[in-house]
Amino acid sequence: AVALYGPSRLRSYATIETENLHNVSCHVSATYQIDYGSPDVQAFVMAYRALFGAEPNSFAFHGYDCLTYFANMCARYGRGWPAKLSAERGRGLQTDFCFPGGKGSGYVNSAVRRVLYTPDFEIVLQ
Repeated sequence: AVALYGPSRLRSYATIETENLHNVSCHVSATYQIDYGSPDVQAFVMAYRALFGAEPNSFAFHGYDCLTYFANMCARYGRGWPAKLSAERGRGLQTDFCFPGGKGSGYVNSAVRRVLYTPDFEIVLQ
């Protein structure tokens, strides 16, 4: 079997129909992807709707993920949390967190999500 791998930008091309990604079982590495089947995502969406009377967009998910990850790091390690970044991976609703050791210029989030478009038209996070 042949597997097609593509960059996350592939999903934003207007000339590529999503059906074609499913037909070839495309694998995409993306810095963000929301699994709307997840109970945590569904709870966030319902709470967001109740509070703001609107649908959450990717910025709402990203803000929630960042606040949750860094607030938990602060609560767990206090002022020493930056030294623990490389040891603590995080999984958010849309974004994952992985900070390999900073080398003088700070830390960069290197986490990616592996997204598989299946032939039965499901989108699966691997």
